[in-house]
Amino acid sequence: MVSVLSVFVALTIISINLMTFQASYNVTLNEKSISDYYQKWMIQFSKVYKDNFEKEMRFKVFKKNLIFIENFNNMGNQSYKLGVNEFTDMTKEEFLATYTGRLRGINITSLPKVVDQSMSSRKLNFSELFYALLDSVLRQPISVDIDSIVLVGYGVTDDGIMYWLAKNSWGENWGEQGYMRIRRMVEWPEGMCGLSQYANYPVV
Repeated sequence: MVSVLSVFVALTIISINLMTFQASYNVTLNEKSISDYYQKWMIQFSKVYKDNFEKEMRFKVFKKNLIFIENFNNMGNQSYKLGVNEFTDMTKEEFLATYTGRLRGINITSLPKVVDQSMSSRKLNFSELFYALLDSVLRQPISVDIDSIVLVGYGVTDDGIMYWLAKNSWGENWGEQGYMRIRRMVEWPEGMCGLSQYANYPVV
């Protein structure tokens, strides 16, 4: 099953560069340097915590995420890099619960065993949309729309990778100043992350 977490990870991965602190990012990962970096990060993103306990707890999450980012970027075998942003003091679970409209607690075993699904039967307690979702969940995998982007251009990287330039709505501290590159001309007919499959355009 493709979970919303997987979709979140995929959206993170297709962003070529999530470096927010581009000039000051390369810190030596020791307690003092991470603490200093955390203080600068708090100032940049106007972070204020209700007490020292919360501040310390957020520092631990920040440190864990920073180490993950550093280790990932040091692998050197990816076409993108991860970086810090205003969400670096949040766990993945907190981020998903706060920003992605994630589906929770669908318990398939709680559905009735027999339901009249004919067109003439409209005495159901579930919406047709919910049934469509349940049908998709049963067939697997599924994806859930958590955001929309606008394609504003295209290009080719220096090493020949073709991409779409997409604008997101999460502000300039996300991706490349609010934009991201999504690989184009991939081997799948639906495009990277279903981009060719779920495209929309405005009609005036």
